[in-house]
Amino acid sequence: MTERKLTISIEKANVFGLILTVAAFLLAGILWYLMWGGIDINDLFGATTAPEDTKSEPLWVIVKSFAAIVALIAGAAIHELVHGMTWAMYAKKGWKSISFGVIWKLLTPYCHCDEPLKVREYIIGVLMPLLIVGIIPMILGLCLQSIFLTFFGALYIGGAAGDIMVVALLRHEPAENKVLDHPSEAGCLIYEE
Repeated sequence: MTERKLTISIEKANVFGLILTVAAFLLAGILWYLMWGGIDINDLFGATTAPEDTKSEPLWVIVKSFAAIVALIAGAAIHELVHGMTWAMYAKKGWKSISFGVIWKLLTPYCHCDEPLKVREYIIGVLMPLLIVGIIPMILGLCLQSIFLTFFGALYIGGAAGDIMVVALLRHEPAENKVLDHPSEAGCLIYEE
């Protein structure tokens, strides 16, 4: 069995992530405008039950801002959890093959699958957060008239840039090959007979 390394450049991933995030925000903004017109920042989370005269009070703004920050941080953790949940479904050892951590100098959470998976299984696990944390929330936000949910989804579409780049590396890999997360770099190891 031979081993090949497929990795992506963190610098290129950051540039692509910025471009993808801007594109997702533009798309979300255009769709929002076409569906709902202008944006009222007082309705950050959609329709609110707060009395009209309290919506712009400093305390109300602080509460909404704090909730938004917590949700954005939670989104990063959920993104990694979705990777783990999906890969655990395919891994022979289930959750025992999944590890989580944080690269503190980059403030970046990560999830690794510690056993090789089939190419298709690995790709599904790589792309699932794009769908669950990015695309679906953006669509739901547009449908529910939630500015926050719409742009939360757009942000996490951009947050899946590295995942999309890894899938681009794998797009021509034979189905019988196995893929293992690279232990220290952004990318993976390919095992072929």
